[in-house]
Amino acid sequence: MSRPKSSAEQEAFIYEKYYSGLGPKAITRLLEQYFPEPLSQRTVERKCAEFKKGRTPQNELLNSPFQWERMDEAGIPWEAGQYLIALRAWFVAQEIAPTFRQMKWCWRVHNTDLKLSYEAVHALALRAEEGEQNPVENPMALTDVLTQLRSTKVEPTVKHEELKLTKWGEAIMHARSTSNKYVMWQYNLNLTTDRYLGE
Repeated sequence: MSRPKSSAEQEAFIYEKYYSGLGPKAITRLLEQYFPEPLSQRTVERKCAEFKKGRTPQNELLNSPFQWERMDEAGIPWEAGQYLIALRAWFVAQEIAPTFRQMKWCWRVHNTDLKLSYEAVHALALRAEEGEQNPVENPMALTDVLTQLRSTKVEPTVKHEELKLTKWGEAIMHARSTSNKYVMWQYNLNLTTDRYLGE
């Protein structure tokens, strides 16, 4: 039986794991754990070789774990610090290791609507990252979603279709999970930031 063709979700997973320092064999084993029809090790090796060719210091920084003290190197303004530290605490509670790229998008999304919860910001930032990786899909999709959310008078809820994770977003969450027993986290859009900032 032949292996499936490469999918955007598995490529995103490979990309995240490659930049976190894993080699093709380890990535292949993880694909076998998380995907019903994983790509072959040969395909993973080929993808890793492609990523290696396109490696730049800035790209490596953006794909590395977020560190407050290096925000300026990633092009994140210092005024984002307080919000991003609180958001990072939320990510840690979700057993997710955020990258600079993710935090940069979270900050941008947060600035469009300061009332968005961490879950909503994260879901929309994942959409932005997906658009950055696959720009030909629908370049205006995130702009349209943010415009719709901004024009509504009510807080976004789990019923908002725009906040549901795509398959790509789920793959990224798998890749960034710090837990061995990864369980798809369910959005709780009523969560307040105070729970993570401390009393």
